[in-house]
Amino acid sequence: MNRKYQRRIEARECPFCGDKWIEVYESRYGGFFVGCQNCGAEIGNPDREEWAIESWNDRWECDCEN
Repeated sequence: MNRKYQRRIEARECPFCGDKWIEVYESRYGGFFVGCQNCGAEIGNPDREEWAIESWNDRWECDCEN
């Protein structure tokens, strides 16, 4: 595994599968990532863990009905 550390966090559910098992980790190669442990969806930030978490929680959602 290419991770320095990994831990479960309180975060919004996954936008793809709806699962609530969300974890944050720091890559050995640099950068911080937040991801769903069920389907593998993730988002990252090269600089700060909190910014990766913010990106996961603040994502845009469409309330459109098509």
